[in-house]
Amino acid sequence: MDNLILSLENISKRFGATPVLKGITLTVAGNEIFFLLGPSGCGKTTLLRIIAGFCQPDSGRILLDGQDITGVPAHQRHIGLVFQNYALWPHLTVWENVAYGLKLRKLPEKFVHQRVEEMLTLTHLLPQKNLYPSQLSGGQQQRVALARSLIVRPRLLLLDEPLSNLDANLREQMRQEIKKIQKETGITMIYVTHDQREALTMAHRLAVMNAGEIVQTGTPLQIYFEPGNRFVADFVGTVNLLAGKVSGFETGLLQVETSEGLLRATGGGDFSSGQAVEIGFRPESISLRPGQSNVFRTTVTETEIGEGIMRVMATSPGGRNFLLHLPLETGRKLQAGQNLIFSVPPERMIVFPLSPSVPSAVKRNGRDKPHLP
Repeated sequence: MDNLILSLENISKRFGATPVLKGITLTVAGNEIFFLLGPSGCGKTTLLRIIAGFCQPDSGRILLDGQDITGVPAHQRHIGLVFQNYALWPHLTVWENVAYGLKLRKLPEKFVHQRVEEMLTLTHLLPQKNLYPSQLSGGQQQRVALARSLIVRPRLLLLDEPLSNLDANLREQMRQEIKKIQKETGITMIYVTHDQREALTMAHRLAVMNAGEIVQTGTPLQIYFEPGNRFVADFVGTVNLLAGKVSGFETGLLQVETSEGLLRATGGGDFSSGQAVEIGFRPESISLRPGQSNVFRTTVTETEIGEGIMRVMATSPGGRNFLLHLPLETGRKLQAGQNLIFSVPPERMIVFPLSPSVPSAVKRNGRDKPHLP
């Protein structure tokens, strides 16, 4: 990887008898927003604390710009951290909060003034410079926390669920603000979240974590459309899955026998004939124009307006339920009881080995079908 900033080598951590991190290895490049995404308790915040220096790993190494910083104290790592609760000084103004790190270093007043003004301009806080944190909105407080971390020009900026305390509209605004600030400053960010949308819309790359391990690393498009296993497919978004068995290969397509008939997918070189697999597709991967492969004949059972889409639940004659995402103008014409034929291009089919420890269908809300999120 070009311009490598951070390398984690086999990082492990236990709290008592409980393993929290199990041999984490990953790399982060310069000028990258890298996300750690996973459910609560998967170890992502512990990993962030280890990178920051607040917690020591039981084994493994942390390299920053090629230098081993595993045993270096947190305040000497040149790493910034933005907390979930902002951690602003309530008795200091916006200006004083942002200037705090530079004043601590006893830098010249003229330099401090110039740098604070630059940061407040960058984060659109100049009009609020004399206000106290209690007089600010949640989004403004979060921008103060960003400015305070950025002003010391850290080599790396860590963000721990920074938007979780904001309402939906503010979260969307701050996502755009953080992306803009990262682009303008060029700083490398590692961002912890359990919010899939945040990761998919902001990340250059992300690592999906589960039970103390990284289960897949890639770009948002790779993670979403090419999940490496069942956990990733189901955790990152919604997926329609069918259990099946590989029946062979034909003209470069993997063929899988399922309860819905023969389905075809591109690739599949790692599978063998007779192997038990799961095959499926994302709700928006469908076409209402009948294709030559993967044609589904269904009946609409439920519709719901989503964010810029129409969510449609449809059921096959065999009782299989599918969640589909259609453009609003298309979906609004559908009604319960109406027949709906759709197909899925082979290149949009998702296939991975069937794990004996995981049920063959996604269980949500007690139903053997995807739900309307």
